[in-house]
Amino acid sequence: MLRWFFLVSLAMLVISVSASADEWKKDYRPSGKPVIRVDANDADIRVNDWERKDIEARVITEGYKIGPDAVRVTESQSGNQVTLEVHTPQFGLVLHRHSVQVE
Repeated sequence: MLRWFFLVSLAMLVISVSASADEWKKDYRPSGKPVIRVDANDADIRVNDWERKDIEARVITEGYKIGPDAVRVTESQSGNQVTLEVHTPQFGLVLHRHSVQVE
């Protein structure tokens, strides 16, 4: 009975840790008509337009952290062009839900 309780507790701990989420965001003010380029190896990408020159970029992860050893976000701006690169780590077997959204 004690062993069963320990296994269930361990499973719940693993699930709660793996369900972590992270967010990265940045606003850009291009000099002219905005142009955005997004490169992602495994992400849902959503682009919404509006009547402003501003660009709001956001990366939301579930089951991943954002950082050098996890989901890497690289960004740059040159004049009116904004480039956003989002790359997820390549793991073999993943036992929990994970996702990356770029907005």
